[in-house]
Amino acid sequence: MRYLFGNGSGHPDLVCSLNNPEKSEIIATMRNAVFDGADGFLLHIEALNQEYRNKESLNEIFKYAEDKPVLALDYRREGRTDAENASMLIEAIDAGADYIDVFADMFDAHEGICYTDDTEAVKKQKEVIEKAHSMGGRVMTSAHIFNFVEPDKVLEMALNLESRGADIVKIAAQVTSEDELLKGIYLTTQLRKNLKVPFLHICMGQYGKVHRVIAPLFGSCMVLCVQQYTAYSHKDKPLLRAVREIYGNLDYKRFRD
Repeated sequence: MRYLFGNGSGHPDLVCSLNNPEKSEIIATMRNAVFDGADGFLLHIEALNQEYRNKESLNEIFKYAEDKPVLALDYRREGRTDAENASMLIEAIDAGADYIDVFADMFDAHEGICYTDDTEAVKKQKEVIEKAHSMGGRVMTSAHIFNFVEPDKVLEMALNLESRGADIVKIAAQVTSEDELLKGIYLTTQLRKNLKVPFLHICMGQYGKVHRVIAPLFGSCMVLCVQQYTAYSHKDKPLLRAVREIYGNLDYKRFRD
């Protein structure tokens, strides 16, 4: 993937999220997103109907990415274990995914702050990451934080995730006020200054919505978008074509004088 800072691309990677349950709907969305300027795709495997949770169906979907990178994730659903999710992610790489998402509390589920330091769970996460790397894939490690946590503590979590072998670190953190949003922007700058790998930082919630678009100005490597709003898409994610217009007309570079 390309990244906004230091790559000369002129804009952050605009990644289209895919949440449709039907394979045909996923493929149609991808075709439209290519013409809307998507730089890559994020496939929510957990949203797919059960009949498509296999290598053959995933391979067919990935063929429509037009040589653009695909990040596959498989969040928890009732009736599935983390081991089953991890196996599905490895199968996704085998099917052609470029990246997978290993969530920060995999093998040791937590609510509110989805992150663990449990030794055995971290060991298993590293095994999944190493397996993905051995197959030529890359890994994003992600922490979802639904209760506000001060930036310094979140930075500590992010550095720990980086140490597990991540190629990209993702932090998705809730903000519930303007003051918390400002702290979220500060956190983005601290992630840029301290992490050695690229990162994706998202502020969730009503106050965080604008952060999804502007975070790359402070160092985040991509914007997660939707091609259009549907019954299945995340309504707080910005439209792909709208973000493309923003970065196509935004002079984000530092002033020379």
